[in-house]
Amino acid sequence: MEEEKAFWMLYIITHQHLPGTHEVNLEGSTADQGVFMMSVRESLPGVWSKIAGGLDGNMDLNPKDLPPVTLCTTAWFMSGFIGSLPVESVLRVWDSWF
Repeated sequence: MEEEKAFWMLYIITHQHLPGTHEVNLEGSTADQGVFMMSVRESLPGVWSKIAGGLDGNMDLNPKDLPPVTLCTTAWFMSGFIGSLPVESVLRVWDSWF
């Protein structure tokens, strides 16, 4: 892909598919983490009990209400899993996403 098309593809990804994720206040990232943690709480209660960090399960999308593990998982979502999964897995995630 030529440079200008790559730039516009990055723009579309960050503004349409990940709105607010790379903003100064990380509002989109906080929303993503909230949805992810709610999914973990509902689908994997055993995992939730270990990572909840003392939360009773009534969490909002407020960064103060998210468990400490989100300090690690935020980077996964912001980078599209590129630094935390093998390349073959990243490409499968991206294929599913796009």
